[in-house]
Formats: sequence, structure tokens, C-alpha cells
Amino acid sequence: MDYFPLFIRTTDRAVLFVGGSEDAGHKLALIAKSSACLILFGAVSDSRITAMIEAGAVTHHPRPVTLADTAGAAFAYIAADDHDERDAAIAVFSRAGLPYCVVDDRLRSTFITPALIDRDPVVVAIGTEGTAPVLARRIKAEVESLLPATTGMIARLAGRLRPLVEALPKGQPRRRLWTRFFEETVPAVVGSASQGQNDIRVIEQSLEKGFHALIRDEQTGPDTHHDTSHKARPANGVNPLKPVHYLATGAGDPDLLTRAAQRVLHDADIVLHDHGMAPAILELCRREAMVLPVSTNPDEWRHYLGEGHHKQGHILRLVRGSLAGHSGAASSRISLEWQMINEWQMINRAGGGVEILPSLDNNASRPLYAVPGVGPNIGGKTAGHPLVSPMASPLREAVRWNT
Repeated sequence: MDYFPLFIRTTDRAVLFVGGSEDAGHKLALIAKSSACLILFGAVSDSRITAMIEAGAVTHHPRPVTLADTAGAAFAYIAADDHDERDAAIAVFSRAGLPYCVVDDRLRSTFITPALIDRDPVVVAIGTEGTAPVLARRIKAEVESLLPATTGMIARLAGRLRPLVEALPKGQPRRRLWTRFFEETVPAVVGSASQGQNDIRVIEQSLEKGFHALIRDEQTGPDTHHDTSHKARPANGVNPLKPVHYLATGAGDPDLLTRAAQRVLHDADIVLHDHGMAPAILELCRREAMVLPVSTNPDEWRHYLGEGHHKQGHILRLVRGSLAGHSGAASSRISLEWQMINEWQMINRAGGGVEILPSLDNNASRPLYAVPGVGPNIGGKTAGHPLVSPMASPLREAVRWNT
């Protein structure tokens, strides 16, 4: 990236504008959504700016900007029609070390303004580094359709409720509560509102009530109330946590991942992947996740898959290519299949479960697995879940006969 996206605090700070043209009017209207103090220098030729000045929304100085004017400012826009006025402003802001944007002159600017989706306090910035503004606007239109008008209210409510989460231990319990709130409570409440009750205050009260219910649920034991991914308790009596998810990444194209796979990639606490995994796939992991290539430290990843499984949180195992072995030499396929069997048996001995995420086999262009998961009884005496798609021996037989 030639431009790094970030958010600049504008409270109690000024944003400077040089030139009162129509272009400056567009930028003033945009920045007016923030808490910044708007200060304009130079002549004004746009009627909208004149109206903002008369309304007291913009402070106007009909003189050139000076170095003293930059004290405490956050950033500046230059939209003067006169080239000499532009050059003089650039010199002042450069000397002050103040970031500035010259409207319609990306090469002379030190920052550019992205397309914004405003659901205050939720703000989405979309940029193309100045290369394709029309594309940015199209992406903006598509993303806006995904964010309902209640998005801002939900974010503000979450901020108000955040201190209550301190009653839970740090790490996975808090993350799990927020995940349940946004993936279960919010869709249920907002969905009901869209079918009748749309009073924003009623929606907010229902969300707050649901949040308090989740807090109580987490405090009394989340595994007995929430996790339904395991239908049976392992023979060793250990109450299972989230299963270890397995995902075959095919040719490494993230566009071919299912939504379920993308969600697990975003949520996983630990990601164990084969050596040479596509960077585009690993880029989808959340920043706080521990990402460990399995070829560098076998003892460590065996610990996470085995005895350490119940202590480490949500684990995702990424496998290059196809778990079903549609490509590659026969010896490589067999080696991969036995490796998977060994891993699954290790998880089973620790009392854990395995769930194979639906994926696309890039070679065959069909679903790799059509079953939601392989339960915690792999290697045990009870019958396992059969895999629907073709799978080469010995993995198919191991799953079918639990050998």
C-alpha cells in the first residue's frame, strides 16, 4: 500500500481550508460531519460555503493562511483556483509538517480522502489510492446496502455496555460473548423489528435485555447453553469446547472460500497451516490470532491439536490443496491422509472434536465435503459420520470403519 488508512481524532482541533471554490464546498460538507472546527482562508466563490459561514459552521478569514494558523490543526485541504495561492499554501503546510490534500492533485498531496460510509460511530473508508474513484463509489454503494440504519445505534449501545463485560475473564469468554451478541441477538432483534416493530428505542431496549441475558449465560457456563456443535460427549467424559475446524484451501484463492470458512478464519484464535499456504488465505486471519506453520515446530502444533486443545480456544487447521487428494502423486495423497488420521485421533484422545468446513475443490469444481462435520468419536467405537464426497483410501476407510 502506498497509502495507509487511519482515523484522525478531530475533537477540539481545526481542519484548515484554502480557497472557497465549489470543490472546497464538497470537502467542507464532508468534514462538517466530524467534530472538527472548520476554518477557511481566501476568497469565497461558492454559495454553499457562504451559507455555512453565515450559519456559523465555518470560520472565514479572507486572507492567505500563515504558519501561525496551523497550530493545533489536524490536517488541511487546498482548493484554491489560483496556482500561486495553492503553491503558497503548500509551502506553509509543508513547513508546519501538517498533512494536506490538494484537491484533484494527488501527486502534490500528502494524503487523500477515501469514500466514506457514515453510520456514526461506525465509519467505513474505501479507497483506491486515487486510481479509480468511480470504482470506490460503486463499492461504497454495495457496502452501504449491507449496513442498516440501526448500525450506528448498535455500535453506541455496545460501547455503553462494554464495562459490563469486565465481569468475565479476558480473552475467549469476552470475545465469545460479543460474537454471540452480534451474530445471534442483533439479527434476531433487528429481524423482528423489520417485520413490524421498528421503534428505535424498543429495538435498543430489546438488544440491551438480550445482552444481559448473554452475560448471565456466560457466567453460568457457556458450553452447556450455547455450543451445539457436538451432539455427544466423548468417552473420556471431558466436556468438549469448539471443535478443531479443518479447511482445505484448494489453489489458495480466497474468493472460493465459503462464508462459513471465512467466518471461522476471522474468528479463530489459533491457525495451524501447512508450509507454503497462500498468503491471500492467511491475510484473512484476524490480527490477534496465533498463526503457526505446522512444518516449523511439530511439537508445538501437536500440543495445540492434542492435550492443549481445551486450553487454547478456537483452533483452525488449514490444509493446502484438497483433503480428498484429487491432485498430486498417490504417495503424497496417502501420506496426507494418514497425517490427517493421526491428527484427528490425537484430538479425540484429548476429548475434542473435528469439524470439516465445506470448501471448493479447485480441481474438480465441486463441494469437497457435504457434511457439517466429523464428530468427536473418530477412532472410537461408535459410528462416525460418513463423508459424502469421493475420498481415497485409507482416509475414507478410517472414517467409515473408525479404525
